[in-house]
Amino acid sequence: MNPLDNLFLASKEHSIKEAVITFFLANRIFHPKKYRTLMENDFREVFQQFELVQKVQLKVTPGSPQIQEIEDAGFNFVKFDEGKKSYIIQGINEESRNFYSFHSLKYTKWNDFISSVQAYAHSLLKIQKGSYIMAYSLNYNDEFYWKDKQCFDASLIFKQSDYIPKDILKASVLDYNLNLDKEKDGNSYFDRIAIKFQDKITQKVISVGHNITFITERDPIPLDEAVENNSKVLERLNYAHSSNKSLLKEILQEKVIEKIHL
Repeated sequence: MNPLDNLFLASKEHSIKEAVITFFLANRIFHPKKYRTLMENDFREVFQQFELVQKVQLKVTPGSPQIQEIEDAGFNFVKFDEGKKSYIIQGINEESRNFYSFHSLKYTKWNDFISSVQAYAHSLLKIQKGSYIMAYSLNYNDEFYWKDKQCFDASLIFKQSDYIPKDILKASVLDYNLNLDKEKDGNSYFDRIAIKFQDKITQKVISVGHNITFITERDPIPLDEAVENNSKVLERLNYAHSSNKSLLKEILQEKVIEKIHL
């Protein structure tokens, strides 16, 4: 029996569990309820569900009971495929950041994903035109499953690499994170790698997360310009995509690379 017969992927064709592009906004998302109207036109044939994300705040004043205030903090659009979530668009206001994020949970190929993000971003801009981005990121989460966790051998999946310590190849349980600042064409960006080995009831779950985040050099960039063809933002997201493929080729064994069709 080939030991790699124990190894299964997140998808039939590859190991990508989720791919996410996030645009961090310089402004808040105003009136999240208004985005529901996209279900009547642009998103009518694509998404099946719209959800408001609500935040509850408690206010306490001397001598008075607690007062609960419910605030709309954002929204989710959800697409289902065969009863499972396959694509999610989020718009979220948090205390320290505001963002739009695009989550592909049934990833096919890069060109399809980036094209969908461009199209959906333009639709969001119909609701709030003046949106500017301060940063943007691409995140991939690859996931593998080892059927018989009693005979798990990390060295069959990973190879020696400058990105990971040698001890990983002997580990059974792992939570490894590496955060680096790097530079491309005179512009800095952040590169984060996260590798985990986790025991589930009947199997071992191996996940590889890779996130690259770019900060706008000077002034915030209009979102509509950022998602135009041949923009600097799309060029860098393409670079992040290529970097992810290079990383996987650097840390995974050749037989695993073949298995995920990389």
